[in-house]
Amino acid sequence: MTARSTKLAAVKKEEEEEYEPKSRKEEEEGTTNPSPRPMKPLKSEEPSARKQKLNKRGASTSAEDGPFPNLTYPLPNQCHEARDGLACLHSYNPATGASNTGLEIAAQETSKNHGQQSVLDSLIRTILSQNTTDNTSLRAFNSLKAVFPTWEEVLAAPSAVVEDAIREGGLAEIKTARIKTILTTVRDEAAAVGLKEEDGSPPPLSLEYLHNLPTDEVKAALTRFKGVGPKTVSCVLMFTMQRPEFPVDTHVWRISKRLGWVPPNASREQTYEHMNRRVPDAIKYDLHVLLVEHGKRCPTCLGKNGRLSKEQHGPCPLRSVSSSSMPPTSASPSSSKTKGLVKVEKGAPVKIEVTVSALKRCDVIGREVGHREMAANEITHEDTSAGRTDKRGSKRRLLN
Repeated sequence: MTARSTKLAAVKKEEEEEYEPKSRKEEEEGTTNPSPRPMKPLKSEEPSARKQKLNKRGASTSAEDGPFPNLTYPLPNQCHEARDGLACLHSYNPATGASNTGLEIAAQETSKNHGQQSVLDSLIRTILSQNTTDNTSLRAFNSLKAVFPTWEEVLAAPSAVVEDAIREGGLAEIKTARIKTILTTVRDEAAAVGLKEEDGSPPPLSLEYLHNLPTDEVKAALTRFKGVGPKTVSCVLMFTMQRPEFPVDTHVWRISKRLGWVPPNASREQTYEHMNRRVPDAIKYDLHVLLVEHGKRCPTCLGKNGRLSKEQHGPCPLRSVSSSSMPPTSASPSSSKTKGLVKVEKGAPVKIEVTVSALKRCDVIGREVGHREMAANEITHEDTSAGRTDKRGSKRRLLN
């Protein structure tokens, strides 16, 4: 036995003696060591690094805690590329945050017409935006505030009158019931802790105390209300409380799946949990506003049965981001999956016979190296395995 082996054996024996339990004789006689034996810490007791990775507001920022811990997209540089491309297309100034997005217009209009937007204003405004367009919900909110300047008046008014005030926004009965439930809860909680004005009257209905709570506690406080989900809460946090949040509406959800940033079967809530962890805090506001605007104007990013709600501004700048978001393949160039691929140098005309699948892969490679225009060269497109010309046509153009 070598000296090294002897030393390792001795260390192992010491560890076994140090951590072995008391003998039965010691327990019976009570002759245990007066100083407690050191215990090996359990792994579960050690604070996890990812659990300790919190932002200043107390919200978890680790992607490992999300629904897709093995999905590394979107990368920070992809988020910046998407933000910059969309900002250029839609004339958005990230420095000032100037945009014409519906919810942003709502915040600006509410602040202009009714003073600084409160948390309660923002919450109810966002509830009114559910299942309708931004412009329509904004008109419903302004109508409600015109009829009832204070939330105390909304709470005291008959439900039918409130419904009439917001009817233009749709689902008036459901939204009225939810708004009144929220206002009742806020009033009762204030009374339960004895909050009163100097003259002894009840204080105005308010949720401003949420500004002093960590983000996770704000989410818990708001999602307890029926009809208030992650999107509504994240909108309140981002637009009104200026927290680094990334709301996911139908446009953000659809485009995130199209870019490969979340799996095709990801739910909206899963998309929010993943994207809120992956998008850098500094550009969450900009990227959200721009994706919402882009989803209304881009035919490429439109859903299957959808239609544009606004005029198209130009070619989609997310194509290059989409191709760079594709997960890298582990297959080698000689594998069957990459067989027949030809790297096309810029400006080099090529005439080659390829299969349908190979042509699609060539298109991906062409876009990855930045070639977005089709060359004038024609190639013969034949199904070499079947020995016949493709039914969709024998002439194809290849990317330069």
